[in-house]
Amino acid sequence: MRNMFQKCTVSIGITLATLSGTAFGDEFDGVVDSVASTAALSGSVEIHNNGILIGDFNAETNPTGTSTIPGLFGGSGNNPIDMQLTGAVNTDLNTNPTGSMVLDIDFDLLIIDIENLTLDLLGGQTGAAQPTVSMIYDTFRSVNPTFLYFGGIPFEFPIGDASTIDQAVATQTGPAAGVLVASGNPDVFDFTILIPAELAIELTLGFGDFQPPDDGLAPLPMVLPLTGIIQRMGDGSVQLTMTTETQQLEQITPIEGVTSPEIPFELPTFGAETAGVLFTLTPDELAVGLSYGWTLFVNGSPASCIPDFNGDGELDFFDISAFLTAFSASDPAADLTGDGALDFFDISAFLTAFAAGCP
Repeated sequence: MRNMFQKCTVSIGITLATLSGTAFGDEFDGVVDSVASTAALSGSVEIHNNGILIGDFNAETNPTGTSTIPGLFGGSGNNPIDMQLTGAVNTDLNTNPTGSMVLDIDFDLLIIDIENLTLDLLGGQTGAAQPTVSMIYDTFRSVNPTFLYFGGIPFEFPIGDASTIDQAVATQTGPAAGVLVASGNPDVFDFTILIPAELAIELTLGFGDFQPPDDGLAPLPMVLPLTGIIQRMGDGSVQLTMTTETQQLEQITPIEGVTSPEIPFELPTFGAETAGVLFTLTPDELAVGLSYGWTLFVNGSPASCIPDFNGDGELDFFDISAFLTAFSASDPAADLTGDGALDFFDISAFLTAFAAGCP
């Protein structure tokens, strides 16, 4: 279970769309101000199991063990009892997220485009929670100790070690364009935008012996409805405030073909004694639920000009020469497509970007 959610690496790169000159305005590299930004996360993970419990009595190996007997009266021996068991982890976190994105803003046409958005909602931290187990079983009695367990009523108790949410990363999965609304200040604009994304979570669940199968869970699809304010600064940069209201996500993953070996457990009574039982569990689903909301403060600096290869602020023959020299020397800086190979496509990307010019 510790590795059932794949880790996501926060990164931002140059896309072919950028190189091909599809940008319609001024480009900015946006970085989330983690000190000023805040996020609120409430999460739950539940593992539902069908199963049976039976006393650990054994005439040869454990003659003083517990026996379990169905019903209120009568019966004898050590009998299996039908049950359902759900392990749950719930947590509430307030965090300072980190992240980055590429902003393409046309202040004349009042259009904004966001690409390559990646948000680490935990900001590199972890969130802890104590797991609990809830059982519903048929009415039964135990012998040694003598106790009556009434069925049909959920019986909850803490179990295992503290669980943690180790990572929660939202990554943009498709294009996102929005609109600007001018204000009384020519350098301040309101904006709205919808960003398709997915949320990948990495968890450590401290359920002790009650571990689910390590089959993995796909990232949760999400849509980020962002509203906020953009302000043009005197030095050519921009500052954004982005807010999303509380959103809800839920994903249920069926689990098939898995049955646990017998799990020993000391079932509490109302006193100091415990009933020694053995659980056999068949998990049938894993449910993940999450609510989130945040306010992000983003600083956007003017994006670097890719075809200005010698960095002198001018586009001319010397940039072409510098690129071809780096290409001939197998310099990784000439790998403009980012595919690890130096070939015709890198030359084509450079010439396309050169023809498009710089902001």
